[in-house]
Amino acid sequence: MQTVYASHAAIPPFRLLRPRRAEEASAAKADLGDDALFLAGGVDLVPALRAGRRAAALISLHGIPALAALARDGATLRIGAGLTYAGLAAHLELRAAMPDFADVFAVVANVRVRHAATLGGNIMARNPAYDLLPALMALDANLVFIGRDGRPEIVAATEAKFPDALLAEIEVPLTAERRFVFDRGYKPVLSLAVAVESRDGRLAGRAAVGCAHARPIAMALDLGRVADRAELNGRAAEVADQFAQALPEPLTDWVASGTYRRTLARVLLARQLRALAQGEGA
Repeated sequence: MQTVYASHAAIPPFRLLRPRRAEEASAAKADLGDDALFLAGGVDLVPALRAGRRAAALISLHGIPALAALARDGATLRIGAGLTYAGLAAHLELRAAMPDFADVFAVVANVRVRHAATLGGNIMARNPAYDLLPALMALDANLVFIGRDGRPEIVAATEAKFPDALLAEIEVPLTAERRFVFDRGYKPVLSLAVAVESRDGRLAGRAAVGCAHARPIAMALDLGRVADRAELNGRAAEVADQFAQALPEPLTDWVASGTYRRTLARVLLARQLRALAQGEGA
């Protein structure tokens, strides 16, 4: 099905607010409620407005410097929600700390979208087919929301409900010897993000699937007492089978059946675990 959008001229007049701080943006949204919408890259919002969505006010996030910051804070990488995909793909600090994660931003969408779309916008669009929330779930990331009083509210990326405030920052833990891979090759049937790391002399891991449920699903991998990559390689099929069986019932739609999606999750996870065990794919 193809959606036909009207021109920009079809968008009704609206107030444009330009706050300079995150708490000012949150306060404006709290005061105006559903009559106001945050505007970052506009990749989702502008087409929605052209298609008939109404807003009395748009709150531009472009003038808030904190949303475009990225810095390492000890064992945590703090990523501003206003950074674009293109900016993240080329960001030296991100490439130094997590080159495998930076690579994700270089292939998401197309060139035009990558230079406009923001990390926060992708997450808050709540589109189950989008890429970045599954990736952050696999990386055990937290989302930092800022309320009108300036106080942060931190929730796990895996939470089903997010605070009604401005997403300002994403916290990604930096773990020793972690390897990460994101397989997008079978969208819109399923996408798969996998992270495996060394923890207390053993391997630990987490995988997240997108496109297969109403929202992305993440679960820890049952690696038992696996201590090294050789053991991981040998147990890849078993671990993948346990993960796939534990998944909630996947969607059945015009794209694929739930049974096929579950099977694909098992096959892709086993493949990516073997690749990570052999030092490939990340």
